[in-house]
Amino acid sequence: GTKKIEAINLSCEKHSTPNVDVKSFAGMSKLKMLQLYKVRLEDEYRDFPRTLRWLSWNSKDLHCLPDELSLEDIVVLDLCWPSMDQVWCHKISGSTK
Repeated sequence: GTKKIEAINLSCEKHSTPNVDVKSFAGMSKLKMLQLYKVRLEDEYRDFPRTLRWLSWNSKDLHCLPDELSLEDIVVLDLCWPSMDQVWCHKISGSTK
């Protein structure tokens, strides 16, 4: 079942961008590598796999990484897409003291 999955490659070569619910990854406790190409993720990122070591996320709709995304154990982070404005979506404000 899903508890044995270690790698996923979701790619869409067509013009439309499919929506994938983040909850689809819940329960994939051994998922280490995830490649997303022209895929739009939906819902809250609390179900995003925390076991990932490699994340490749290329989407024209990705302008920044959601703040809720947990990437503590990531070794490789590939965000190659020209629409990326900044890495994290939140805006830093205030003093840097």
